[in-house]
Amino acid sequence: MVDRLRRIIYETSMNPDLQKRFITEADEAQYIPPVHIFENVYIGNLKSVRKDELMKLGITKIIIAGINLRTREHSDFDCLELRIEDTLDQNILKHFPDCISFIEKDSAKVLIHCQIGISRNSSILISYMMHKLNLEYDDAYKIVKCKYPKANPNWNFANQLRRWHVIRQNK
Repeated sequence: MVDRLRRIIYETSMNPDLQKRFITEADEAQYIPPVHIFENVYIGNLKSVRKDELMKLGITKIIIAGINLRTREHSDFDCLELRIEDTLDQNILKHFPDCISFIEKDSAKVLIHCQIGISRNSSILISYMMHKLNLEYDDAYKIVKCKYPKANPNWNFANQLRRWHVIRQNK
């Protein structure tokens, strides 16, 4: 039974079509208030972008990790829009330097979000934590997961984050 569950989990993590079937309509519609993770960085999903709430928190910048996710709620914020799909062939690594520069450009508070709030947003946040604190992937992931339990980079993004660590170490 355990082997069968492991196989199902593995197959699901390798197949984006199967991943989508496990995301329910309730997950897609769920509001997640922005979660403060580190210094000036918050994480959430598309439903976290509520202008009044973000302004109360002092958030002025948003990283949008997805395609066609910009809404009128984004209009009063400085946004970095990344055309990233949550797939097993998407190159997210190429966006890490721009995201880090955007976060570090000033001391403004930043929300990182994607559609559902699981993979793309946490991958970007983990890359920033790895950069800022000189951490390996597993350590940065544990920190983020502790504060934001929904964090779960897909298999492809996790491998790219591990590669990011090696690239950074070789500089």
